[in-house]
Amino acid sequence: MARTWILVSVTATCLLMVSPASGEELVYKDRLATALIEHVPKILKTFDAETGHFGEGVWMSTDQNPMYVLAVAYSLDRPGNRYHKDARLLEVIIKAGDNLIANADEKGQWVFAKKDGSTWGNIWMPWIYSRWVRSFEIIKADMPADARERWERALTLGYTGIHGSQLGHMHNIPTHHAMGLYLAGTALDRPQWCADAAKHLRQVAATQAEGGYWSEGGGPVVVYNEVYLEALGIYYAASGDEQILPALERAAEFHRRFTYPNGRGVETVDQRNPYGTTIRSGNAGFTFTPAGRAHLKNQWAALGIENLSADTIAALLQFGREGPIAPPPAAQAADVFILRDQEQDKAATLRQGPWFVCLSAYTTPVANNRWIQDRQNLLSIYHDQVGLVVGGGNTKLQPAWSNFTVGDESLLAHQPGDTNPKFLPPEGKLFHVPSEATLLTEPTLALKLTYGPETATIRVEPKGPNTLEYVLTATLNSGLPVAAHVTLIPRLGQSLETGGGQRVKLDGTAMQLPAEQVGGSITHAGWRLKVPATATLHWPALPHNPYRKDGRAEASEGRISLRIPLDAEHREHRVVVEIVDPAAAAAPTGETLYNGIVLPAQWPPRIPELSREPMPVPYLDQRPEVVPIDVGRQLFVDDFLIEATTLARTHHAARYYPDNPILKPDKPWERDSMQGKPRKATSMVFGGGVWYDPADELFKMWYMGSNLKRTCYAVSRDGLHWDKPTLDIVAGTNILLDQERDSDTVWLDLNEQDPAKRYKMFTTIPRPTGDGFRPAIYYSADGIHWGEPLIVGGGIGDRTTLFYNPFRQRWVYSIRNLIEPWGRSRRYAECTDLVEGMGNLGRDTVLWATADRLDPANPHPAGADGGPQLYNLDVIPYESLLVGLFSIWQGKSADDAEKRNEILVGYTRDGFHWHRPWRQPFAGVNETDGAWNWANVQSCATGCVVMGDLLYFYVSGRGRSGEPASTGLAVLRRDGFVSMDAVDEPGVLTTRPVTFSGKHLFVNADAAGGELRVEILDRDGQPLERFAKDRCLPITTDGTLHAVRWTESTDLAALAGRPVRFRFHLTHGELYAFWVSPDPSGASYGYVAAGGPGYTEPRDTVGRAAYSAAAKLPAPSRSTNNE
Repeated sequence: MARTWILVSVTATCLLMVSPASGEELVYKDRLATALIEHVPKILKTFDAETGHFGEGVWMSTDQNPMYVLAVAYSLDRPGNRYHKDARLLEVIIKAGDNLIANADEKGQWVFAKKDGSTWGNIWMPWIYSRWVRSFEIIKADMPADARERWERALTLGYTGIHGSQLGHMHNIPTHHAMGLYLAGTALDRPQWCADAAKHLRQVAATQAEGGYWSEGGGPVVVYNEVYLEALGIYYAASGDEQILPALERAAEFHRRFTYPNGRGVETVDQRNPYGTTIRSGNAGFTFTPAGRAHLKNQWAALGIENLSADTIAALLQFGREGPIAPPPAAQAADVFILRDQEQDKAATLRQGPWFVCLSAYTTPVANNRWIQDRQNLLSIYHDQVGLVVGGGNTKLQPAWSNFTVGDESLLAHQPGDTNPKFLPPEGKLFHVPSEATLLTEPTLALKLTYGPETATIRVEPKGPNTLEYVLTATLNSGLPVAAHVTLIPRLGQSLETGGGQRVKLDGTAMQLPAEQVGGSITHAGWRLKVPATATLHWPALPHNPYRKDGRAEASEGRISLRIPLDAEHREHRVVVEIVDPAAAAAPTGETLYNGIVLPAQWPPRIPELSREPMPVPYLDQRPEVVPIDVGRQLFVDDFLIEATTLARTHHAARYYPDNPILKPDKPWERDSMQGKPRKATSMVFGGGVWYDPADELFKMWYMGSNLKRTCYAVSRDGLHWDKPTLDIVAGTNILLDQERDSDTVWLDLNEQDPAKRYKMFTTIPRPTGDGFRPAIYYSADGIHWGEPLIVGGGIGDRTTLFYNPFRQRWVYSIRNLIEPWGRSRRYAECTDLVEGMGNLGRDTVLWATADRLDPANPHPAGADGGPQLYNLDVIPYESLLVGLFSIWQGKSADDAEKRNEILVGYTRDGFHWHRPWRQPFAGVNETDGAWNWANVQSCATGCVVMGDLLYFYVSGRGRSGEPASTGLAVLRRDGFVSMDAVDEPGVLTTRPVTFSGKHLFVNADAAGGELRVEILDRDGQPLERFAKDRCLPITTDGTLHAVRWTESTDLAALAGRPVRFRFHLTHGELYAFWVSPDPSGASYGYVAAGGPGYTEPRDTVGRAAYSAAAKLPAPSRSTNNE
């Protein structure tokens, strides 16, 4: 029988040591044992003792992987390990395995599910099966008899199926299965399993290519190569089978050669995975050879050994081996490594000074299979000081990632929402993958490539430590268009500049630059590319992501693609890579925002604990030297833009519409309640949403249609007068979802490519156990008919809401928590995928906000116990910032029956840190008998709609105990949160240096009875003559969209891109905002919250046209603060 593979005690004492006899050694187990013990309490926090499930969200079999970590910790006989043979830990491990049993089908398979809610059929999941059987071998001697028998039956069932059907071919999954089968044979005394598993694994080792890799479609895989190496390594540790060792040695050497100096894997030869920023830690399979241990040493130095995952640590402790490290290759001026395959040169790496270049001559036909990527991008260029510049690897359905294309590139593209695309290009009309490739080594490294009727070449040569040149050539035999493509690695948040004068902060915004705007060069992230004058730029060139069912990809996965056409006059093109500003790439900072704010490298930031002091706002303490103002109207809610001023800042509350409430509970079904809650007539936005839908030219409202029960629907032509339409969901009613619920958020996503997901609803619904709430997501094409809920989370606070931060293209969950001693507070979680993010709410959250000492207390002392607290926080993108609507709970109201909540306002420019300078109610309660808003005023989740020169805020309010809960309207001047005022004396406001790309200056100001003039100064504060104060035509009226003009000019194009200051001279008036628009309409290109008449996009792209659309609708005749 095979050798025993139970964990042995750990005796090593340091990570690395030098022995005079054997040279340098990798010694790690002592340190990693301590680290593993520290992981245990973190894992236990994710464990649901009732269900045996680790984590939250959609149940996945691999959620149970942490049971293995706990089992290794349980077995670890080490001083100070309180978990060694701990009965409670044993109980957790057993419950975790029982959870697997409970979720398995009659074959021992589980649904292959993902956190985004997608399912991929039933499977014997290899990763959890091997960890389950490892855990069983460790704990079986200590298990109660019934539990041991239960596990033995389940593991026997599963591995019987695996043994009978899963070892039929050479692939990473059968390889892992075979390793697990060998361990199962040992643990369950099945010698035949061990024999058959060993036979398969020896075949895997024998099929390894001479270069040390395994192939899954023609040529190497890199990321998945480690899967083979891990499986063979664990098998070797458990069996001592010496036939495996040479394969481990060759694989380790392959990874040493195809890893960039910064620890990232070389993607150029990988047929499964594109370039990723993850530094892979390696696994136990690397520990059995000096070359493998040398690779681990380098990877851990780059990653930080403290960042190894608990799962990796567990396997290293159980199966890994310490020992000598292979010396590094001898230093030389240029180290060229050639990877040979079947007596042909198939790939090369060049290490010359700070440059690392890889060329791949592997070719395969395009596979009509999502997992086998097109071998289209055969060159990568890396520099020590800036990382990977050119390359990025392979994908499908994206010719812009190919080194060359011959034919019409538009004939192959990913269609949004397509879950089963045809991956093949039309025959004879597009060639984007070479059919043949030859690696040349003299006089410099080069590739000769065949694309249908044409032949192309790439020749690469470093010219110095900071300059590299490569030459692109192609024949033109066919008459088909021929183009070269250069794929560049993006750094989101950093600036991109072109020789044509374009300068942008790279974010998810799509960009197509013609040749004249590219202007022969691109500068980004510390490097500059000099390209032919005919080159055009496309961003983002998105891949097809095979791991998402619909193939969608985020901008962060995309590439900057330069297209260089070749023609009869330009058969050869030269591209030069220069390193110009290494600090730009090496700076230990995070994303640079649209407004010049640089986020810290760790984002979101970690707040160790909440505080009763107001939140510090770092970007107001360290403001950018120059503020870009291309996005939105610039509001004076803080001093971010202000250098100096003698104007007085005034904060403004919204004013209630006199005919409130605009929506009352007048239907029979609106008088019900959640089970156990008092009946209360309810027709209120509680979260919910109010949007202006440009497709229908309608205001639409989603509201709570009885007390904590039902979601109902209303529509309006003007935002003032609302109808409750009869729908076909619950006959004769306007009910959309007839179920118990608490808070919800409805979001109209005008950027969504899938029409079926145009509307998104996030809601909190009662857990089946009755103890609290869980989150759910619904999708809808029309906002009326909603699909089945995706319930991918565990417990969550009831008043949790959602918003979209368009400045960073992130969904953000505003999570309600009870955090002692602050009471109701908020945690924060951001994500790019809404459903995946919801599945991680139990762990990927940080402390965010709470009520502080400046928040208003309850004026009724008898009800003030425990207040103030932050009951809710809704966030809306408005113009150039995010506005927060803080529902501050102050305790009970006067009759001790209703909660006293009022809405206060705050602002953030980085999406996290709140500036809250004013603590009076923005929309408050009215304790007058019969008032609709006598208590508990709370915001609509979507904030406001833009109605010409007004903002409409929809809020919920509740009458005295037993009286209805309804919806009201509060109105604010556009941009009217804050004004800078000249009251008795004229005043001046001077901005800090700003840059813009627009041409026309606009202001929102009330200068009736006075005047406003503007002058423009250079960066140093010296007036520019053409834009002097005395040449400015005075503004003397009240308006939210005034064009600023000077006698000689209204066009600021000559100042575009140049840091300048604006100085506003105001006599008797109020200044609310300013902005520079690219066209005379006054369009701000800022965000318009929940939309409004005239707006067809999330941004203001139409200016005055929206005012004209709003003017056709009735507006409030008057408003008041208290009715």
